[in-house]
Amino acid sequence: LFPMITNVKEIRQAKALFEECRTEVKATGQALAKIEVGMMFEVPSTLLICEKFMSEIDFCSIGSNDLTQYVLAVDRNNQHIADLYDPLHPAVLLLIKKLVKTAKEYQKPVEICGEMASDPDGCVILAGLGINSLSMNAPLIPIVKRRLSEISIADARSLAERALEATSPTEVRKMIRERLPDSHS
Repeated sequence: LFPMITNVKEIRQAKALFEECRTEVKATGQALAKIEVGMMFEVPSTLLICEKFMSEIDFCSIGSNDLTQYVLAVDRNNQHIADLYDPLHPAVLLLIKKLVKTAKEYQKPVEICGEMASDPDGCVILAGLGINSLSMNAPLIPIVKRRLSEISIADARSLAERALEATSPTEVRKMIRERLPDSHS
């Protein structure tokens, strides 16, 4: 899984280095299993041109923390503006939707890591957008599992579509809480 890729040339260079290493190991006589190559979509430009990467990779991973920070131009560690950082911003959701749609067309799986995956509101929207592989710290799994069990996939899809039309992350969270009032976040 290659992180912080910004253009197709970089993924090709990374893959070339990977193959060079595989060749060196193979030369020692060791058998090698096929290893799938993935790319971390966390730089906004890569999501905008995601179709150009599909022939180079086996799977997609979204780094939601960096993606949110870069899309919103907000340093999540700066206490003066950290309240502006919210992965449920419609602009972030639109980019995620674009990647999911494109990956589906190319039959590439999509997974997501970062705080958004373990957010009780975020996981609902992610499921509604078609992401079914969420990476999070183990203690958060029961919270997310419980939250996702409270809503049908059809309702999650409906909420996600409405979220894409929202004007702010506050509006998105309000929609979710109206549907699932006992929000855990």
